[in-house]
Order: sequence, then structure tokens, then C-alpha cells
Amino acid sequence: MSEAQGAAESPDVGQNRMKDVPEQERPREKLLAHGAEALTDAELVAILLRTGVTGCNVCELAQRFLDGLTGLEKVRTWDSRTLKIFIERTPELRGIGKDKIATLLAAFEIGFRVYAPKEKLTRGAVLTPAQAVALIIDDVKHFNREGFWAIYLDKRRRPIERPQPLTLGIGAQTVIDAKTLFRRAVLFDACAVIILHNHPSGNLDPSEADLETTRTLIAAGKTMNIPLIDHIIVGTPGTCSPHYRSLRSHNDCTF
Repeated sequence: MSEAQGAAESPDVGQNRMKDVPEQERPREKLLAHGAEALTDAELVAILLRTGVTGCNVCELAQRFLDGLTGLEKVRTWDSRTLKIFIERTPELRGIGKDKIATLLAAFEIGFRVYAPKEKLTRGAVLTPAQAVALIIDDVKHFNREGFWAIYLDKRRRPIERPQPLTLGIGAQTVIDAKTLFRRAVLFDACAVIILHNHPSGNLDPSEADLETTRTLIAAGKTMNIPLIDHIIVGTPGTCSPHYRSLRSHNDCTF
């Protein structure tokens, strides 16, 4: 029996049933009348989900999904395994089955293929600092403040997800802590982590704060058996050559 046929799923469940919502405010009707750009992230996801689950209409379910991710951009990198793990570990999302997961993943992949550079689609092993930097360089080009990225690796040193900023600084500085970094590592069953952060000034020398943060994260990774294998500082391409510095390669810290 498909999800649409299941008794646990219905477009009319939840305290605010969709059939009670004025027709012009329903996601599909709103999209057709005003275009996709008029919809919120939750409304777009609701169209993909099609139906809600017991006690939660489809728009409420979509909003819970996004609340759990803290943003739509988080899902662009996930495969079926990691998305299923996320849903299984989030009680508010119980009821999203494999049909809905497949629909979400297909939609996100189409969007990414349309807008993302082809080189970001690679799932090859990350063996050098240059390969790690290549995964985030398009983001770095547009940043005028510091951000931290993490590359979570499987046992073959392949990225589990496409890197995305974990933190963004106010002004010229940002920080990342072990909890922020390793929460997703545990979720994805990562075997190792590489972190990167940018210096918009182009100065690639690590600050004392950079070194202390790295030492703290190295120690945390050893405790959790998810080693931090490098910290790379990235400058804006064109401001320096090379435009990155591997703290491991330069022996700035003991990894």
C-alpha cells in the first residue's frame, strides 16, 4: 500500500485541515496563481510531500521538516541514507516514508544539478588540501566575512555531504565549537572530518585563536574516534598564491 493510500496519511489531518484553508492560500493553487517565487520554503516542501500524517497537515509537516534542518539549504547534500537517519531520529517527522523521501531527494537533486557547478557533484575521495578547498571555493568567493565549513568523510575519504557553512562570523571573525562540528559527524556516521575557514583579508597565517580552536577540535575528535585530519585556511582567490594554507601540511598543529 502506498503512502497516499495509508490510513496514517491524509490531506485532511491536523488541527488545521488543508480542506479548511481557503483555496487561494493552498500551496498548489498559490503556486499556479502567483508562481513558485511567491511560496515559502515550507509551502514548496508541502507540495512535494503531498499529504500530511496523523495529527499534522501537510504544511505543518513541511514546517517541522524545515525546523529540524534549520533551513532548506541543509538538505541539498543529503542522500537517502542520511535523510532516513535524520527522519528516524526526529520524532516530529515520524510518518514520512520512503515514497516521500524519494520525492524530496529527486526534487533537491534536480535543483542542484540546474544551479550547481558540475565539479561539486563529484563523490571522489578527498586526498589533498586542494581537493578539499575545491569543494567550497565557489562559496568563499562571495563571502566578505569569515565562515567555517566541514567536510564529513566516509571510510574511503569520500564526502558524505556537500560542504556548507556551519557558522558565519559577525564582522571579520567566527568560531566553531566541538558540539557544532561533531553533532553532524555522529548523525552521518562519519569516519573523519576536515574543517575549513576563510580569511577574507587574504592573510593565511593562523591566529592564536585559530590554533587553539584546532587543538580543541583535534582532542574532541580523538575522544569520539572521529579524527579531525586537517584545518585549512582559505583566502580569496586572486589575493594570494596559493590561496589556502593547510595547518597539517605546515605542521601548525599536531593532528
